[in-house]
Amino acid sequence: MGFIFQKEWLKTKYILIGSFAAILFSFINFIVSIDNGIEFNKPAVYINGIVYYEQFSFGSFLLINVIIAGILGLYQFFKERENGRLRIHLHLPYTYFHNINSMVAFGGLSLLVIFTIEFILFWAFASYYFPVEIVSVLSVKLIISFLISFATYFSAPAVMVEPNKIKNIA
Repeated sequence: MGFIFQKEWLKTKYILIGSFAAILFSFINFIVSIDNGIEFNKPAVYINGIVYYEQFSFGSFLLINVIIAGILGLYQFFKERENGRLRIHLHLPYTYFHNINSMVAFGGLSLLVIFTIEFILFWAFASYYFPVEIVSVLSVKLIISFLISFATYFSAPAVMVEPNKIKNIA
């Protein structure tokens, strides 16, 4: 299992580093949009707009999470399928099921680390601008985005591992 994790790291390290860069870029955009909203309106007016009219935008946070999960899942198994390396896993001392699950577990754990860092950054900076009650409600929307992203990631290997191309399209 350790060798599979190492192989997956070598294969996906640029995707993961690019994911961190994309999240940091969207996070900076998020902070600038909050600063501009508070500067344009008074802080009380801005917070009232969030509470009563739900006028809060995560910017690209919610979409970036889903895109990262989809790209990671498709890339991770596309490289295996493209080069026919899924057959190599049959010669390892583990079962085919164990090998595929190890590959999926690596991607899932990578996404969990990325999303945990993103959530901690979001909570820290949103707590600076807003009361805890508002941050709690906004964090629920972010957690839902994480769950959708995990569903996207776990559906991508199912599509790529399936040998029948008609079933892949469906």
